[in-house]
Amino acid sequence: MNQPQSLRCVLIDANPVDRLQLGQIFKTLPNFTLTAEFSSAVDALDYLKYNKVDVLVLHAQLPVFNGFDFIDRLKDEVEVILTITQANDAITAFQYGLVDCLQKPFSNQRFLLALQRVEKKIAKEQLLSQTEQQSILVRSDFKNVKILLNDIKWIEAMGDYIKIVTEQKKYLVLSTMKEFVKKLPEKQFQRIHKSFIINLDNVQHYCSNSVTIGGKVLPLGRAHKAVFRSNYESY
Repeated sequence: MNQPQSLRCVLIDANPVDRLQLGQIFKTLPNFTLTAEFSSAVDALDYLKYNKVDVLVLHAQLPVFNGFDFIDRLKDEVEVILTITQANDAITAFQYGLVDCLQKPFSNQRFLLALQRVEKKIAKEQLLSQTEQQSILVRSDFKNVKILLNDIKWIEAMGDYIKIVTEQKKYLVLSTMKEFVKKLPEKQFQRIHKSFIINLDNVQHYCSNSVTIGGKVLPLGRAHKAVFRSNYESY
């Protein structure tokens, strides 16, 4: 299983003093990482095109377009803590179903409470997702075994067999790569070489001719490079 990671946060507020204050709070919290901060919604949207984020701390009043217009333009699901200066924005925040809404000025303790709420919500959703994980049934070592798809790191061709590698153990299964890949979710699993299929969730990094998963360097075949890069960057 993947190790728990700190929640990636982005701060969007036109007020530099408020950004500085909240940024200082983030430095004290091991479960949260402030990956970027912006004074404008335009720059923030551009950042979010190429970076995955778990939590947005967003002010309702921003240059060019406001915080609610910003939320409407988001393509990926992300939890939003909204900060406001106008009380009537709290009603709109409620209608949007945001995890919390804080009216300025607010105390450090109130901001920490908002972060606790978002942390609990994300943890609950992750737990629910784990209980609903898809699995695949294979026959290995003369036994029928159910393997959670999220536990699979990669699959390797071994002659007439394939080897399924998970964090816990390895399974040898009588199957061809061509037939087995049909049983896997297309977006999550990607063929990178004639002998390797990988789980995109477990990719640590890649370069021009290899992909690294769990410290293991796997070959990236020339015929699969373009499709892999496109799928991974949009995954």
